[in-house]
Amino acid sequence: MFTTTGLSTAVHQVPTSSGPVPVTVTERGQGRVVLLLHGGAGPDSVAGFADLLAAHGPARVLTPKHPGFGGTPRPDGIDSVRRLAEVYRGLLDLLDLTDVTVVGNSIGGWI
Repeated sequence: MFTTTGLSTAVHQVPTSSGPVPVTVTERGQGRVVLLLHGGAGPDSVAGFADLLAAHGPARVLTPKHPGFGGTPRPDGIDSVRRLAEVYRGLLDLLDLTDVTVVGNSIGGWI
């Protein structure tokens, strides 16, 4: 994990029915957990909103990169919105997070 100006980024190996999936997650802020899922424009498209949420929270904002975005690998088994939803459910379980607010834009909203 590395930290730059209040951001931390980590890669988590998320267990799924198709095997483990590496998911890169950027985290900012503290407080109520918000999982912010980007749309087809990629992870940078929600970074400004994530910054605002974290700054005006209190909110701990997690912004994962969907597998296959931002230079990350996309395993063959991750081929549908349903599979992406499984990845993020697994991520929340892995991080032992409950009572999470999920916000999505475009395909992130579909997930």
